[in-house]
Amino acid sequence: MLSSLSEIKEILGISDDSQDSLLTQLLTEVDNLVKQTCGRSFEKSTYEKIIRSNDFDNPVYLNEIPIDKLNSIEVDGKDITDSIDTYLNKKTGELRINWLAMLHNQKLVINYDGGYTSIPAGLKSLVNDLVIYKYYKSGKDSTVETEKIDSLSIKYNITKSGNLEDSIINKINKLYGVFYIWV
Repeated sequence: MLSSLSEIKEILGISDDSQDSLLTQLLTEVDNLVKQTCGRSFEKSTYEKIIRSNDFDNPVYLNEIPIDKLNSIEVDGKDITDSIDTYLNKKTGELRINWLAMLHNQKLVINYDGGYTSIPAGLKSLVNDLVIYKYYKSGKDSTVETEKIDSLSIKYNITKSGNLEDSIINKINKLYGVFYIWV
């Protein structure tokens, strides 16, 4: 998960468990939405990228940056890691395989370790903001553009279509494009 229930509850000032079910559901929705929209998982793990040699150009971009280690490269099930020259930019995920152009319609499997040990603060903040946004919008009239809660005035940034999910995706696009993988 890109954030945690305890962090969301702390931000909202909720100390009991009366909202745990709703907040967990919202956190899961936002977590999945951000990962799907950005095209990556973010968490540190071992990943595989599987492609047909005719379906890409050199370089290949590995999504789960930063990359820690390139574990193996297989062509049609045969490990060729030690028999080829490669260049890997661990920050961008750019992988250049010197003789990739010589492969024709073969299955390429790249196994690597990547992702973040701890989620970047900006990304965690986005997830928290979106969960809180959805929490305050839950059960409310989606046509309301502004409302006042105590002395706080909230203006909802809903798109012209009025779709909350579109609004969330627009916020991701606008503020956090840095976490996207452009492939």
